[in-house]
Amino acid sequence: MKTREQFREFCRAQLRDDLYELEKVRKKVYTKICGLSFAVGAVLFTAIGLFAASVQNPGPLILAAVGTGIFAVLMGKYLSRDYRLAYKFMVMRRVVKFVDESLDYDPMGFIKRPIYMMSKLYTTKPDEYKGDDLIAGKVGATEIQFCELHTQFETHDKNGRHLHTIFRGLFFLADFNKNFNTRTIVLPDLVESKLGGVGRFFQKFVKPFGELIRMDDPQFEREFKVYSEDQVEARYILSPALMQRITEFKERTKKDIRLSFIGTKVFVAVSYKRALFEPSITKTVLDFDLLLGHLRDIQLAVGIVEDLNLNTRIWSKA
Repeated sequence: MKTREQFREFCRAQLRDDLYELEKVRKKVYTKICGLSFAVGAVLFTAIGLFAASVQNPGPLILAAVGTGIFAVLMGKYLSRDYRLAYKFMVMRRVVKFVDESLDYDPMGFIKRPIYMMSKLYTTKPDEYKGDDLIAGKVGATEIQFCELHTQFETHDKNGRHLHTIFRGLFFLADFNKNFNTRTIVLPDLVESKLGGVGRFFQKFVKPFGELIRMDDPQFEREFKVYSEDQVEARYILSPALMQRITEFKERTKKDIRLSFIGTKVFVAVSYKRALFEPSITKTVLDFDLLLGHLRDIQLAVGIVEDLNLNTRIWSKA
């Protein structure tokens, strides 16, 4: 895996000129957003402020502040769209190639809804399904693809429609080089980690994907719960070495992760609380830490191949 210093030298040699050009564009766009927001805010505060003074009620001024903020956010997204897309084509595409020349990057591509649903990692059907930053290729002998996804379901009440996140983060799938006869799902075990044996007892009555399988690795058992329709196949897939690798991956990343083994694929969902592979319109694009964060997110995904030992072909497809 490429080092921090190798990446710093790559940025100096390959990205510096483009980054300076993008920084000029960012400043122009940001200035325009600030100017328009200030103008709209001034009009709102003047008009609503006169009304608020006449009725001696500060409520309208609060509404003016909220309205100005909403306008700034929406205008920022609209005006920065071309800048963000240029950043992805000019910078992110080359960062991906720096990680591995065999990988291809499509800033507007994403893994489609049927594949996401096939993974069974989340059972709630999304009403909103969005994604971008599709990266695909071959790492060693393993075909992979991953992207950023944000899936949401909706509820309705007297105040209108509300969206709630199901999953937001990095969604990964790879060829496992094995035809699975049944489905094996590995989910975070929040119940047992909180309630111990009591939680384990109640889990026996919740069977979303077949039987709850007790594994022999105590540390893995504390972090994950395994469901499968075939206990023998589940134990065959989740060897002691693989369970250890999954546990170490969770400990290293400090993120909520889920895995499933279905058909000939392994699916992995890694939750993030922030957007991936995106520049900020309010922060300089010349910050090396921004680029380093992109590199680490890509390396984390590509590293799943090594973390799960997918290139070691101990099985052959039937």
